[in-house]
Amino acid sequence: IDCLKNRRMRKRQHHEKAEVAVSRPQYREARWERAVKAYTVNQESRFLIVFNVPAIKVESDLATLCAQFGSLSCNQIEDYPCEEFTEAFLVIFQTISSGRLAKRKLDNRSFFGSQLHVTYAPEQESVDDTRQKLQQRRQDVVRRLAALQRQRGELEKTAAAGDDRAVAKAGKSPAHWAAGAAAAVSSGPDVSSSPAPVVPEPAVAARPHEPASVPQ
Repeated sequence: IDCLKNRRMRKRQHHEKAEVAVSRPQYREARWERAVKAYTVNQESRFLIVFNVPAIKVESDLATLCAQFGSLSCNQIEDYPCEEFTEAFLVIFQTISSGRLAKRKLDNRSFFGSQLHVTYAPEQESVDDTRQKLQQRRQDVVRRLAALQRQRGELEKTAAAGDDRAVAKAGKSPAHWAAGAAAAVSSGPDVSSSPAPVVPEPAVAARPHEPASVPQ
């Protein structure tokens, strides 16, 4: 933390707030911005920069607001280009999950009459921080895949149990139906050796005798 205090921070492109697309029709515009941005593991970080903090000595209030997401350290960034009458603070959380949650909850939040702007600051990470972040990401992916595999197995068991209950509700068990089908196949008649049935021809009714015509 002490080395970060003495380090001079410069303004980067990802620190600036992106503009919202203006190509959306007016009837689809919401009351507030709903733009969604996806972050990769390289862009996420437990280091956050909070902009637009009013310059009225509210550092302790900001630290209290951020402390609800996890343990942290909050320090003001000196000589950082900010808007007039505002300050920027570097907030460092213990875990990346806390930083992710704080970024989602605090961005665009009203704070003492000013709208906060929160960004990730992965450029402040050391080599060990980046290594731990990537290792944590691998563990999270493995944990999620295992949870999905367990969920899939539970769904398959539930479906199989539901089929058995449906058959049992009809009054017979699956073994009973299987045995009956096997017995019907084994004791059925040999269709190939039986003669073809003889279909009698329909009887034709005799036509009545027609008298001979007598010439006039």
